[in-house]
Formats: sequence, structure tokens, C-alpha cells
Amino acid sequence: MKVSYRWLTRYVPDLPAPAKVADTLTQMGWEVAQMEAWGRWYEPVELVEVVQRVKHPDADHLSVVSVRRGDGSTIDIVTGASNGFVGDRVWYAPVGTELVDGRVLEAVRMRGILSPGMLLSAEELGFDQGPQDLWIWSGPEPLGTHFIDVIGGQDTVFELELTPNLAVFGQSMQAIARELAAALSLPLTEHSRGFEYGEDALARVLDLHDCPLYGLVAFQIQPDAPTPLWMQVLLRAIGQRVIFPAVDITNFLLWDIGQPLHAFDRDTVQGSITVRLAHPGERLETLDGEERTLGPEDLVIADDAGALALAGVMGGTRSAISSKTRHVLLEAAHFDSSRIFQTMRRHQIFSDAALHFGKGTDPLAVYTAPDRYRALLQEAGLFVATGPSQVVGRIAPARQIAFEPDKIRRLLGVDWSDDKLRQGLERLGFGVTAAGDVVIPHARHDVSGSHDLAEEVARLYGLETIKPSVFLAPAVPGQKNSHEAYLEFLKNLLAEAGYWEVVTRSFTSPERLARAEMTVSDAVVVRNPLRDEERILRTSLLPGLLETVEANRARRGLALRLFEIAPVYQSHADGCQEIAELAVVQTLEGQPAYPHPEAPHVLDLKGVMEWVNVRADMGLTWRQVEEPPAYLHPGRTLALTNRNGTVCGYLGEVRPRIAQRYHAKRLAVWVMRLDLLPSSAAVSSQMHRPLRLPEAVRDLSLVVPANIAYQQIVDVVNALALPALRRMTPIDHYVGAFGESWTLRFVFQPEEVTLTEEDVDRAIQQILSSLDPYGVKIRQ
Repeated sequence: MKVSYRWLTRYVPDLPAPAKVADTLTQMGWEVAQMEAWGRWYEPVELVEVVQRVKHPDADHLSVVSVRRGDGSTIDIVTGASNGFVGDRVWYAPVGTELVDGRVLEAVRMRGILSPGMLLSAEELGFDQGPQDLWIWSGPEPLGTHFIDVIGGQDTVFELELTPNLAVFGQSMQAIARELAAALSLPLTEHSRGFEYGEDALARVLDLHDCPLYGLVAFQIQPDAPTPLWMQVLLRAIGQRVIFPAVDITNFLLWDIGQPLHAFDRDTVQGSITVRLAHPGERLETLDGEERTLGPEDLVIADDAGALALAGVMGGTRSAISSKTRHVLLEAAHFDSSRIFQTMRRHQIFSDAALHFGKGTDPLAVYTAPDRYRALLQEAGLFVATGPSQVVGRIAPARQIAFEPDKIRRLLGVDWSDDKLRQGLERLGFGVTAAGDVVIPHARHDVSGSHDLAEEVARLYGLETIKPSVFLAPAVPGQKNSHEAYLEFLKNLLAEAGYWEVVTRSFTSPERLARAEMTVSDAVVVRNPLRDEERILRTSLLPGLLETVEANRARRGLALRLFEIAPVYQSHADGCQEIAELAVVQTLEGQPAYPHPEAPHVLDLKGVMEWVNVRADMGLTWRQVEEPPAYLHPGRTLALTNRNGTVCGYLGEVRPRIAQRYHAKRLAVWVMRLDLLPSSAAVSSQMHRPLRLPEAVRDLSLVVPANIAYQQIVDVVNALALPALRRMTPIDHYVGAFGESWTLRFVFQPEEVTLTEEDVDRAIQQILSSLDPYGVKIRQ
């Protein structure tokens, strides 16, 4: 935001030098990113008088004008202007002058006649003075007066970087001046009085939540008159362009008091004004020339013929002000900031009005702005009459919070008295009642508690006045709760197994889920998405992991082993639910190498799952399912069941057609909801006493009937609960004429007594006896 020093002096005439102002603003928390002089290019421009004008001998459209300067000398200038006759006083820029558009003037020969410099129009000086070529000056200034002196000398412009909390109330010269007056203990000049609205039927508001306060005032103005020069100078200093007086005054008040106004050409408005939501598909051509399609989320200002403006964001061309406008319908409103902000983002219209309304405005300005507008019209000689007016809605009472001096002192670590705190708040515009409550100004939407009041008085008196101190806190080491520790433990296990953790975005879209052939039921919808492809919260981690596979495989055909443990979201009648989920993806393609390694298999991921199941005490069991989720291969999928018998996830191979969409031929996945694990699942990463006694290893080759699954063998062996059996793992699988053979390795390790051969043989015999009813025999 650009702030003019000269503009600030309209409110605080006794301001110190600009350097002191910059230091004070910095003390108050306003970051001064840049401070520069404005208007230096006007210093060489001087007032001269035309003493002779003759036609150029070699050009029909040029004239040679002799002008007298302030020192009495004359100079001949070649010009193509249609005005500027003997006796007229005009502005002359000598050689070396830098114009506002960046051109540097030189002595040039025009059709054989040397022209040292240039006679200037108002536009070439950056201003508007109506339809004339040269700027004919009628002021009392003597010849030789420099233009910089006419506009009041050079100005200093501060460029402020507004933090979000300051931008809520500080986007105006009045707000900045009030801060400076409070910090420097200087009087503040108030320019505004309340406007007394009539009771004419000009407008109606369909929903006072979207527009709590809406005012309309009709003015009759004098057309074809320029905006006052002093106002043009201030607008130009902060980088605003000059248009028409009726519009320039609204722009001036936008930056002067922070209230966006909109002026309609009343002669183009059909019927009364209605503040309503747009109809689906309603069209509006905005002032930037774009035709926009509106929807029921957009608030519009409409007449009987349709939408006139996108409320708080930008007006429409149908009711735009022109230089010929005689009847102005001035809108002063207080809109719901979130509604305006969302419309601004939706249509990508970042107008000054939208940026003000989107952060919140002062509802009191609905009353002060029309009075200022009328006064400025009168000052410019444009005012003719005030017409009918109306205000819809009311101002809510000012908020009040408890005045707690002790809490403020504790927060700041100071010993300031109650009176000092109270005086500081009053200097900043806050009121303190006899009952001990702080009255919050309507413009201060950012203040909600004692912590905000503490920040205010600290800004005022200066953070450098607060002695630094070391806060006291108990020296208790931080630790994670059991749930977070368990999730961290799972991540460490998967990383130990050779998988890379990735982090994907929580936002997605129905189209991205549909691409992975996943359902979109119970999705949480984002009200103001930054992008269309991120308009819901993810219901599964798998699509994000598949897109990560796609991004990596599109650049290089790497073998990938990825996992993510993060929340997913579901909506229900009481709101939305956050659920912890585990997702693992592994490519199942061989890589070029010598000697040729075996290609990965989905059973590799199953083995990792079994290992994690044991280490993390998940208590999972699994069985093959014929009708898995749509994205999984029907013949290569296991359903994972917890101790309570509830299906909590799936492990299997992604359908080939889906894998190909993500630049992979085959993909194994493991997706599981962690919230469905029993609460007894705990972190098993604590240290255990190592066993002192040696292991005993036995390998058994078993002939297994075709209808017996490996998991059945695991269940039978686990049911024996052999105390010395530490683990059982498959090490070979062979199919021959005799049938199907599994070679299983059994590892025995006792805790107290060394096992004998007889003990191991006895355990092996128990295992074979329990498997015999299933037709499992020792391979001979």
C-alpha cells in the first residue's frame, strides 16, 4: 500500500519530517518497505506566456510559438497543438526534462526549425483538465513559476507492507494518520460527519447477512468539469489514475477513509435496486470489458433489467459513469467480507474495492462517506443538488470485552499502571467504560481479547520500552501420545523394510478419485477451493500415491516402493471425521541388470505386511476375496481382518488397466484403515531382554493339497501355541507330479532351558499331527 505524506497532513497537520514518520510507523508495526520522493520531474517545468504564433513554413499542422519566460527571454517552440495563442499562459518543459512517461526531452529539429523543449498538455503532465491540447493556465502565479510549486512541492510516498492483522483496519490514509497521531500525541483532524439518509424506496436487500448495511444517495452534478488539481495530485502520488470527477472522488474516498463506493449513472438504472444472489448462468459485462457468467454464490447489485454490478468487487458497463453523467446514484455498503473474498477469488478480480471489502470495512463509513462525497463535489464546483436517499439495515452495537490490566501486564511482562494502559487504549480509539469494559471500534475486526489489547498498547509505547526477560517453563521433555507414537513406529518399520515415505496433498477432486476407480461417497466438500482439482478432501491415500508413481515413472522407469500414513476424511451427519490410513504401493516389474534378478511379486508385499503385523502387534488375519474393491484384481486380493473380525483393509494387485494410467504395468498395493485396529495395538519398539539360549532350526517340505491355503497352515500352527516356536517362514515353493510342495522353516528358541533333539522332534510331531486332518504330509 502506498501512503502520501502530504495526504497524511490533511489529518495531522503537525507531522514531523518524513524520516521521523517512517520510524514511527515502523515502531507501530507498519513495515516501511520503501520511501521515495514524488514529483521531482516537475521541477524544470515552468510557466511561460505566448507572445507570437505563426504557421510553420513547411508543415500544415505545425506552428511556431514564441513564448516569454520568467527572466524576460523568449524562445521558439514548434508545436502541433490547436490552442495556445498570444496572451495564453502555458507550461513549458526545457531540454533535459523527464516526463511522467519516462521520456527525456531533447532539442529536435522539426521540418528545419529547431525546437528546444516542449509545450505541455495536462495529460503529458499526468493530469486531466478536459478536452484541450495545451494546458492553458488561468491561475494568478507569475511567469517563471515552476509547476512543482503550484502543486505544493515534492511529496514523500511510503510503501507499506501490510501484515494481515493491520490490513483489516489500516487500508486508508485516515487509519494511518490516526496511528501516527496516537503515537506522536498529536491532534487528529476529523473531516467527516454523518449523512442523514431519507426514507425513499430506492433499494431492497434480500439477505442482511450478505449485506448488513446498504445505503443509496442520488446526486445531481455538473458534467464536463475537471477533478480538482489537489485531488488529482494526491491520487497520482499513490499510483491511481484519473478518470472522471464523479469516479475520482469515489477512488479518493476509498484510500482516504477506507470505504469503497460505487457510482451508478442513475439515468441507466431501470427501476429500483435489489441486492441479491445471482441467478444461475446470469451474465454481466464488468468494467474491465470481460463478460462473466455468475452463479448463486455471487452477490450482485441488480435493477429490474438484471445485474448492474458484482457487489463489492466491480461494477458493470451498463450503468458506468461517463463525462456526460448528470445524475449519480452513490452506493455506500457494508458487505459480508467472506462472501466478497470468495467472489473475488472465484472470478480472479483483485480490484481495490474487493481487497478492502474482503478484509472487512467499517460499517460507520456507510454514513460518513456520502457526506464526504457531497462536500468534495461542492469543493470541486460539481454539486447541483442532493436527491432521494435510503439506507437498509442497521449498525450492530459496538463489541465490548473485559478490561483486564493484570492479564495485559502478564502477557507483556511490564509493570505499567492501569491508567497508562487505559490512556494508551483511548489514544488508539478504544473506549473504556466505567464498568471496566473496553469498547471496540467498529473498524477493528481484528481485536477479540486481552491478547489483542496487549499488542495494541505494546505497539503504541514501543516494543523497545519492554525489558527482555526469560520466561519460566517446566523442564519436561516433550513426548508423543500413544497414537502418534504408534503411527511413527509403523513408519519406521516400513522404512526399515525398504519403502520410501511420501507426503501428498489432502485436497483432491472427484475426477482424480474416479481415475483410480474409487468411489466418491461421503466426501468433505471444500467451500473455497484454490483450484478446481482440489475441491474435496481426500477419502483415500491411494490416488495420491498412484499420482506420485506416475510423476516418477513419466521421467524414468524406476522401481518404486512407496508408503504414506496420513489422515483421510469422511463426512457424516454430525460433521466430518478424520481417519488415519496406511497406504503402500510397489511396482511389480523387473529391472534391467545382470545377473537378471527375479521380478517382484505381490507376495513380497504380503511378506512385508506379515512382518509388520507381528512387529506392530496388529493382530491381522487375511483371506482371499473374489469381489474386492473395483480398483483391485479379483483373483489377487486379500481382505485384512482385525481381531474383532472387521475388514480393515486390502492387499493385492491393482487392475492392469488402472496401473497403465499411472505409467506402470503392474502395481501391488496395501491399503488399511488404522482406526479399526483394536486399542490394544501398541508400540513394540521397547527393548527386550535378549534370549541367552541357542536357536534350533528345522526345515520341513510338506505336500499340500491344492485346496489348502498357506494361511490355513499358519492358523493351525499358531493355534498350538508352542512356547519355544519363535517364527515360521516359507522358504521354497515347488509344484511337481506329486502335487504342490511348501518348504517351511521353523525356528525354536527357548527362554529358560536348552532344547534337546527330543524336544524339537516332539514339537515337529505335534505340528504334523495337527496338519494331518487337512491332508498335509511330509514330502518323501
